[in-house]
Amino acid sequence: MEARGTVAVGEVTNTGFTAFPLARAHLHAIVFLEVLGFQPTDAESVLRQAAVRLDALESDPDVKAAGARLRFALTPHAPYSVSSPLFKALAGRAIAAAAPLSVHVAESEAELSFLQGQQGPLRDLLVRRGRWDGSGVLLGHPAAVGPIELLDRLGALSPRTLAVHAVHLGARDFARLQARGVTVVTCPRSNRRLQVGSAPVPRLLSSGIPVALGTDSLASAPDLDLFAEMAALRQEHPGLPPAAVLRMGTFNGARALGLEEMFGAVAAGKSARLIHVPVPPGEDPLEVVTGGPASVAWVDA
Repeated sequence: MEARGTVAVGEVTNTGFTAFPLARAHLHAIVFLEVLGFQPTDAESVLRQAAVRLDALESDPDVKAAGARLRFALTPHAPYSVSSPLFKALAGRAIAAAAPLSVHVAESEAELSFLQGQQGPLRDLLVRRGRWDGSGVLLGHPAAVGPIELLDRLGALSPRTLAVHAVHLGARDFARLQARGVTVVTCPRSNRRLQVGSAPVPRLLSSGIPVALGTDSLASAPDLDLFAEMAALRQEHPGLPPAAVLRMGTFNGARALGLEEMFGAVAAGKSARLIHVPVPPGEDPLEVVTGGPASVAWVDA
């Protein structure tokens, strides 16, 4: 990521292991320690265990040496893997700490089938894993509710929420996301690899919903290069203005992570960690930066 000009990252991790290479790098990071918990009765114990893991990470010498470059937040995985009580607790904790909340939501049709009818491949997976009790009340979610409406009911939508993927949105979801000030994080190459569909980015923007760019992980993307992600987004939505795409890869991401005072634009008072992208004579700089693999060099401050 550093080699390709990234200065700050929102890192989602199940184990917390990636905090250690991040601590030794030059990146600023919000490390989201992802929480899963299916049983509503286990919410308190799951949250307590997650808080213990978080404390252990924050007390590590390398992490402490990184200082303000590294911040941590507990975050729910997805509405099909986190119970309603646990979701509420994590959302409340984020609000109390003024911390961002990242959640995979409305990523696939399988997610909608599970939440709205308790059917489909996700239910089958839970059955195979011995997680399905046959009662139809797993997770404690209300029946026949879409993922965005569910998160709204659980108090998990706010200006600090990152709705990751948001591919399968209903007609009413756009108004909900806009009213709550949520940032949608789209991951075009991961969506394509997983064949879950394409996020409705033009409609999100026309609805006044900020969109940021993410890479997802190396499990579903060939690299963590935001230049490649911008190019993929433009291929997916050719009508998007290059300036809007560049903003998704810079300022909108910084704002979503609460780092906009330091990053996201070239302006007085912000970080002077800058990169140089050569632009051939006569070509549009925005087209060059967002249109394909770009040559990147760090500028000495």
